[in-house]
Amino acid sequence: MRPIDVRDLTGKALKSYLVHKLKEWERSEAKKMAFAGVDYYKGRQKIDEKQRLGVNDEGRLVALAGLPNTIIKDNKYALLVDQKVNYILSEQPAITCDDNDQYATALADFVDRRFLRTWIKIAKDAMNCAIGWLYLYIEDGRLRYRKIDARYIIPIWEDAEHESLQALIRIRDDKDWNADRQGMTYTRYVEFYTDNGVQIFKYEDADMQFIDARAYMYTGELKPADDESEAQGFTWGKIPFIYFRYNAEEISLLSRVKTLQDNINLILSTFGDQMQEDSRNTILVIRGYDGEDPREVRGEMNRTGVLQLSEDGSVDPLNIEVNAANFQVYLQLLKEKLIENGRGLDMRQERSGNAPNEMNIKSMYADIELDAAGMELEWQASFEHLQYFFQLATYGTSRPDLLADISFKRNMMVNEESAIRMITASTGILSRKTLLEHHPFVDDVDQEEDRLDQEQAQEVADYLSAFPLAPKAVNPTDDHELLAPARRAAGASPEQGE
Repeated sequence: MRPIDVRDLTGKALKSYLVHKLKEWERSEAKKMAFAGVDYYKGRQKIDEKQRLGVNDEGRLVALAGLPNTIIKDNKYALLVDQKVNYILSEQPAITCDDNDQYATALADFVDRRFLRTWIKIAKDAMNCAIGWLYLYIEDGRLRYRKIDARYIIPIWEDAEHESLQALIRIRDDKDWNADRQGMTYTRYVEFYTDNGVQIFKYEDADMQFIDARAYMYTGELKPADDESEAQGFTWGKIPFIYFRYNAEEISLLSRVKTLQDNINLILSTFGDQMQEDSRNTILVIRGYDGEDPREVRGEMNRTGVLQLSEDGSVDPLNIEVNAANFQVYLQLLKEKLIENGRGLDMRQERSGNAPNEMNIKSMYADIELDAAGMELEWQASFEHLQYFFQLATYGTSRPDLLADISFKRNMMVNEESAIRMITASTGILSRKTLLEHHPFVDDVDQEEDRLDQEQAQEVADYLSAFPLAPKAVNPTDDHELLAPARRAAGASPEQGE
C-alpha cells in the first residue's frame, strides 16, 4: 500500500484529514507526555491531587476531612533537566569548516549568545516533550528564528526513521476579550505547513474553515489575509522548521523518571502528614465518655481542648508507630534511582572527597556524558539541516559544497592541578594551541596566543635594550677582516702576531 502524500490533499479532503489528525493528537500518548513534561518541570505534579482517603460504611474510598493533607514537592526532575541542559549548552559551541573559514565565521556569528539562549529553551522542550522545534523566517532581509511550543506541533514524517518532514501541523489558540461575556474567549487556529507554503484554518465545532494561504517570503511586506496584492511569494523549498530531538527514539526524560519523582513527593508528604497529626485530628480510642453523644467528642476537643470522662475512662490515640530512619532510607533510594535512570550527575559525589583524580571525575560524569553524547549527535544532524536555510538567506542559493561542523563544550568539573601537570608534561610533544585548548584557565585560545606573542616580543625588546649589540665598523677593502682566522694544526706553535 502506497503511503499517503498529504501535500496532494486539497479542499474537503484536506479539511477532513486535519480534523482526523487533531482528534488523533488529542488522545495520543505523545501529547499527554509532552504536557506532563512541561507541567512537572514547572512544579505541577501528581502530588497536587493527593487526598487522605478512608473506607465508608459502604466499603468505598472517600476523602477524609479534618486530617492533615500535606503536599510536599522535591522537584528532582527539574534539577535533572537543568543539569543536562547546562552541561552541554552553557558554553558557546565551536563551529569549524575545513573548506571555508569565512563561512564558519559567518555561521558562528549567527549562533551568538541570543541564539544559544533560544537553543537552551529548545533543549528543555526536547527533554520535556521529546522534540524541540525552531522556526526560521526572513525579517528585514535577515534570517530570524523563533522557538515554537513543542506541545502544539504535529509532525507528519516522510519516512519511518523520522528524518524528513512531509508536512507539519501547528495548533495555535488565540485569546481575545469578550465584552458581552466579560471574559476571555479562545479561538483555535490550525496552520498546515508544506514545502509550498502555509495554509491557515479556523477549527471550531469539529469543523475546519479555510482562512488564508501564504508563502514563506514575499518581495514586499507580508501579504495580509484580505489583501489581493501582486507581491510575489517565495518558498524555501523545504519546511522551515528544524527539529531537535532529545534522543533518536523520541522518548522524553519524564517517561524515565515519572514514577520515581511521584514517589519522592509521596513519601515526603506522607511523612509530613504523620508529623502533623495530634489529638485534634487523629483517630482516638475513648473509654468512659460522660457526654450524651459520642459523635460530639471531636467537636468538644477542638473547641475547648478538654474532654470529660468517668473515673475509669481514658483517651488513647490510634496510630501506627513510624520509624523515621525507614523513611530516610527509602527516600534516599528513590533519589539515587531517579539520578541513575535519568542518567544525571549525583552532585554529592562531586562534593565529597578532596581533589578527586581524573578517573574518579570521569566515572562520576559517565551517565550524563552518555546521554549528552547521544543528544549531541542528534543536534549535529539538525544543525546540518539548519545550514540549508542559512545558506539560502546568506548566498541566495544552497551550497552543498559547504558544510560546517559543530561541537558542544561540556561544563565538567576538572582537577585543575592534575590537568596543568599533564599539559606541562606534554610541552614539546603537542602544539602550543592544543595545550592552550585544554588548559583550565584559558577561555579564548586565540586571545591567549596573541597575549603570549606580545609578551615574548616585549621580552626580546627588553633584552635588547639592556644588552645592546653595537654594530662593528667593517672596511670592505680589507678582505682579511671579513674572513675567520685560519685554523692552526694541532701541536703547531703560534705564529708571531697571533
